[in-house]
Amino acid sequence: MTILGHCELIKRGACLLVCAALAACAGQALEARGPLPKVEPGQIPFSSYEPEQPFRVAENGVSSRSTFAAPVLPGFRVEVRDLIVAPVEKPSPVPLSGGGLVEFRSGAGLALLGEKVLEIKAGAFVSVPDGTTLRVRASGEPVAMRAYLFTAE
Repeated sequence: MTILGHCELIKRGACLLVCAALAACAGQALEARGPLPKVEPGQIPFSSYEPEQPFRVAENGVSSRSTFAAPVLPGFRVEVRDLIVAPVEKPSPVPLSGGGLVEFRSGAGLALLGEKVLEIKAGAFVSVPDGTTLRVRASGEPVAMRAYLFTAE
C-alpha cells in the first residue's frame, strides 16, 4: 500500500469516527426546568477561607500584597509583590520599596515613570530605579502587576 493509500484510509477512518460520535450525541435534549430559586441575602453560605496573604487596599485605588520576601545575600533583600490598580481618573502612585522590575500581567493603560510616559499592556516589563516614583492609570479594567523588588539593608 502506498503513502496515498494510507492517507485515504486515515481520512475514511476519521470520517467514520466523527459520524459515530455525532450519532452517539444525537440523543434526547435535556428538559429545561427554569431558573434557580431566589436566595435571601442572609441565607447565602460564604466560605470561611481567608488567604494567607490578602490584598491590602490603599485609598488611591492600589491594592497590594507581598507574596515573597527574603534576604538574598548579606545586606540585600528581595521581595515579590502583587499589585492591582483600579481604573481611576488620575494616575495612582504604586508603593514600591526599592528598585526592581515590574511585570504587567493584565489590563492596559499608562505608566508614568518619573517624567517618562509609557503605554502599558499585558506582557510589558518596566525597570524602576530605586527612588523613582511609578504611577499607573488603568484604562477600562484594572491593571494587575507583579513587582520584583531589590533593596539594600
